Amino acid sequence: MIIYHSNKGNLLIAQKYYEAGINIIPLKCNGSKQPKIKFSKYLTQRFPWYQVSGFFTSLGNPSGIGVLCGVTSGNLEVLDF
Repeated sequence: MIIYHSNKGNLLIAQKYYEAGINIIPLKCNGSKQPKIKFSKYLTQRFPWYQVSGFFTSLGNPSGIGVLCGVTSGNLEVLDF
């Protein structure tokens, strides 16, 4: 299964995360890991796919993938080591 395609950027990866129930948001691709959106309301509701897909299909303005943990991602918890 191919989850990355150079003509589609991170769209296919974002789609797989979204389909798995993970709440994702777009990040700036400048090394800062800053969100491209105000995300506070998405801590309690899912970021809609029609908006997600718009950020990840733009090849001229690429987006990184941010994962919002907690209740909107099925109580996902991430431990960084």
